[in-house]
Amino acid sequence: MKVSETILASDSKAIIDDLLAGHESVEVYRHGQPVVQIRRKVGVSAADLIERLKKARFTKAEQIELKAALDAANEVFVHADRR
Repeated sequence: MKVSETILASDSKAIIDDLLAGHESVEVYRHGQPVVQIRRKVGVSAADLIERLKKARFTKAEQIELKAALDAANEVFVHADRR
């Protein structure tokens, strides 16, 4: 999606709503030249992730695999934090 600064200033709510609805990015133009790109934030919050995991129906094997992956990631972050 491409918009001018003027349109962004006058209709920012609708433009942000479009981004949230699925547009990948918005390029903002000044005097016909692109000056800024606005993109959606990626990822989920910790609370959202916990809720999604609570609703997931993992098999026992998937639970074991997920726990091992999370434990391994935790080790990486613990060691990185000590530096």
